[in-house]
Order: sequence, then structure tokens, then C-alpha cells
Amino acid sequence: MLKIKFILLSLFTTLLILDQSLPANAQEDMRMKAAQELEKETFDVDSYYHSFGYVAIVKLKKEMNKNPATAKYEKPLFRALVGAVEEVFFDDEILSRIERVRCEILFDEFNEEELKELLVFAKTPVGKKFMARQADFVHKTEDKMVSELDSIFSNKLNEKFNHKIEQLIKEGIISKNSAIKLE
Repeated sequence: MLKIKFILLSLFTTLLILDQSLPANAQEDMRMKAAQELEKETFDVDSYYHSFGYVAIVKLKKEMNKNPATAKYEKPLFRALVGAVEEVFFDDEILSRIERVRCEILFDEFNEEELKELLVFAKTPVGKKFMARQADFVHKTEDKMVSELDSIFSNKLNEKFNHKIEQLIKEGIISKNSAIKLE
């Protein structure tokens, strides 16, 4: 019996030493992998789509306020913007960047064990509680991506929206004088 206790104690000690000797990079890699798995399991594309759309609408409204002549074209301008947001948001590059930033946020917010536990119970009642934080993650993603949004999302959105404005002008729905461009 004493021999079994000694073997178990030795095994336990060896495992503790091995765990502590695991390089920090390997531990971080495992934690990031857990964050990536949780991100894939919990990503709510609709929440992000609506949030990014809201940002674009606020931007359009700001531009419209600069040029009051655009007020009578509000409906076609907003339809054009919604179409442009839809085309841009579902771009692989945009979704990939959102995924990366969400993983970074999960990595920062939770340790590896917590990430694994969240993954396991993502579909349980406790997991549902975690999902209720999705709106917080959307806002944090937006905060972290401001510079990327300006350089990628906004540029692509501007390109698509401005193209749609040109179409509205060609179709005679709005005049060239009252057309606006997002900057």
C-alpha cells in the first residue's frame, strides 16, 4: 500500500513539474486554440451585421446633415447603403478580421480552462448566459477595429455605396447636385 502511495505521489509530482515546465508560448497557443474554438461556436453573424450596419447608417446620416439637399433622397440613399453594407460585410476579409479580433478578446477575457468550459457548455443554460454578452463583444470588436474599419471596411463600403449613388444618378432617382459620397 505504501508503495502505491509513493508511485501515485511521484506521478502527481512529475505531472505538476511537466505542467509548469510547458513553455509559455505553448500554453498561450493552447489558450488561443480554445478561444478560436469558442469563437466559432458562439459567433452571431447577425449581431455583427446589424452593428456594422448601424455604424454605416450613422456615418451616412452625418454626411446627409452636411448637405440638406439630400434629405429628399433619404430612402434611395439608405437603400443603397444597406445594399453596400450587405455586399461588404460578408466579404471573407472582413469576416476573417472580425473572427481574429473576437479570438483576441476571448483570449484576453478568459483563461484556457474557462475557454474550454465555455465551449463545453455553450449550448447549456449557462452557455446561453454567456451568449447574452455577445453585444458586449460586438462593441469591443468595434473599438479594437476602428483603425481597420477605416482602412478596409469603410473603403470597401465607400466604393460600393458610391457606385450605387452613381446608379441612382444615372436612373434619374437623385440629382448629381444632391448626391453625397461617403468619405
